[in-house]
Amino acid sequence: MLRSLQAEQEQLQGTAQTWARRGAALEAAVGQACAPRELERFSRFMADLERVLGLLLLLGSRLARVRRALARTGAHGDPEEQASLLQRLGLLQRQQEDARELKEHVARRERALREVLVRALPAGELRAYCALLAGKAAVLAQQRSLDERVRLLQDQLEAVRSGLGHQPPSPRLASSPGTRPPDKPPFSPLLI
Repeated sequence: MLRSLQAEQEQLQGTAQTWARRGAALEAAVGQACAPRELERFSRFMADLERVLGLLLLLGSRLARVRRALARTGAHGDPEEQASLLQRLGLLQRQQEDARELKEHVARRERALREVLVRALPAGELRAYCALLAGKAAVLAQQRSLDERVRLLQDQLEAVRSGLGHQPPSPRLASSPGTRPPDKPPFSPLLI
């Protein structure tokens, strides 16, 4: 199952690269059709959109992990652990609300940018812009989902190995090439 998920990650990385090439081509078209200020606005918007969507997905997965941990501890769990988890849950919920406000701000910027692009770009390139927004968001969500599934499966494998009395397993398998920056760990640090 782990190998299958890693193969999916590699395939998704190819899709992400395709969207990146389309984004570069669209940025070039915007550069030709618009003033330098509008091109800068477009570039900043695309980068900010990716960051905000990534943040929302990350916070959603962390919230899910904290909620699972709370469910595992149950009513009869360690009170200190429950208090710590509840504190993290509250913090993550506040962060998620802040990220939603950021997303609303980015959405307002997108509407303003779209007005500029409607006037400047031909219909085909405008459709490419809309497809790029949807495609990048879908790829980010799929990447986060696959990363979480790989992480969960690796955690389950570690738990099985530990339960069988084996030596601690080797470090987690690295992500597929290109799915993360080389200087970053394969997964974000846990809050739980």
